[in-house]
This record gives sequence, structure tokens and C-alpha cells, in this order.
Amino acid sequence: KFERTVKAGEYEPYTTMEADGHPSISLSNRYFTKAHLAQHAIPIAFPANVDPKGHLKRAGGSAYVHLADNVVEYHGKERTVVNNELVDDFQPIGPAGFRIGQIVEAQVTFAMIPTSATKRKLLVTLRSLAILANERKLVSTRTV
Repeated sequence: KFERTVKAGEYEPYTTMEADGHPSISLSNRYFTKAHLAQHAIPIAFPANVDPKGHLKRAGGSAYVHLADNVVEYHGKERTVVNNELVDDFQPIGPAGFRIGQIVEAQVTFAMIPTSATKRKLLVTLRSLAILANERKLVSTRTV
């Protein structure tokens, strides 16, 4: 159980958000890590589907690096025919392919990070996002 590792009162309570009247959680990951905090890490290139024109690479300059821990994978489900059978296959896509109303699957990691000498908070980090259904299931009146 969680309480065996982190005692009550040693962590900040996790709070959910509300989106369109429904409880939700916030998922994110940073494109960059500050270079001075990652002196022994090996920077990696942005995938072409994430940074096709190199804007992110230029924005990082020498002060920021893109590391394996910053990677979020993006996939879209495609139906193909293999040996006369309809098969679902996931192909890499860019983050711009995601829209409000799509049904997606998210893979995340949970970590407790210290916020002071005696307190910790839960950090939810996005690792992968996959479109499961490309049809818009809900009509949204919001603009992104």
C-alpha cells in the first residue's frame, strides 16, 4: 500500500481538475530539461513527427536539452488488411493530429517528488498518447 512507503501528512493531497463538468487529471511532460541539471545525460534529437521544421531544437539553444525522459510518443490507430483480415495497427503521428473529442489512451508514470525537507507531491508524467477512435464522439463548443 501507498501508506507503507509515504506516511500520511508527508505528501500534498492530489487534486483532480474539472473539464467540461467532468473530473479529469492533468498529464504533461516537458520538451526540455535545463542543461545544467543534466550534465551527465545524453541529449537526443526530436523525432521528425514532433519537430518537423526544427523549431524546438532551435528554441532549446544551449541552455536546454531534450532527453529520453522528455520523450512523449504519439500514435494513431490505422486499420489494415493482413491475409484478408482487418487488423488494427498503431503508427507514429505528430502531436498536431490530436483533437478534442477523440478517444485516446494515455500511458503515464507516477512519481513522488520532494517539495521540501518534509513534504512530497505526486507528479504525473505523460509518456505516450494513442488515438483509439478518430471519429469525434462529442461536440465541443470550445476552441483550442
